[in-house]
Amino acid sequence: MTGTNNHFRMTEGIPIHDPRYGTVWPLPKSDASPPSLDIATVIVKAGMASPLHYHRHTSEYYLIHSGCGEMRLGDAVIQVQPGDTVFIPTSIPHDIRAHTDLVLWCVSTPPYDPNDDFEITDASSNKEACP
Repeated sequence: MTGTNNHFRMTEGIPIHDPRYGTVWPLPKSDASPPSLDIATVIVKAGMASPLHYHRHTSEYYLIHSGCGEMRLGDAVIQVQPGDTVFIPTSIPHDIRAHTDLVLWCVSTPPYDPNDDFEITDASSNKEACP
């Protein structure tokens, strides 16, 4: 934490490394943390993808900060780039594949619960180039 209880660097949390796609930095909890949401910085390495998964109780927003790639959201495939925001409702399968190193902020509500993370085995993938 930098300075006060309401100023954080987005990579201050304890990193969670996943060799399938990259690293997640959950924002540290403090007295200033909103009780109804979580925020994490996610880095997806070029050519990698998060697992296809869904949440029964959590909805998410992915705010794309840098890089480009594509997001699978249900049956749709969405090209994403800096400035894009994608809303992910509960129970909708989703993943994100990076064409270049991709940094996003994930906002979860209610707060992220690893017991509400259900992976789906799926062999298909989309590999279009960046726009």
